[in-house]
Amino acid sequence: MLPLDAVIYMGLVLAQGSSAFCETWFLQLAGPADHARAADRDLHKVLAQRAAFFDRIPVGRLMTRMTNDIESLNEMFAQARSR
Repeated sequence: MLPLDAVIYMGLVLAQGSSAFCETWFLQLAGPADHARAADRDLHKVLAQRAAFFDRIPVGRLMTRMTNDIESLNEMFAQARSR
């Protein structure tokens, strides 16, 4: 009975390792593409605003918000890569 338990345990360990590898690999592929799409989407949204929008909201606040949002995405993918 012990050898069967050992085989099952090794199978579970290998499945966990391969699952973690696949997760990291897919996140590394998706990270740069998501970063570029988010930056592009945010820039186009800001550029599509009317001039009155920029009178109400300071440009510095917009730039800070865009930068922080994109950096949050970068952090999320960096944490996934470091696991």
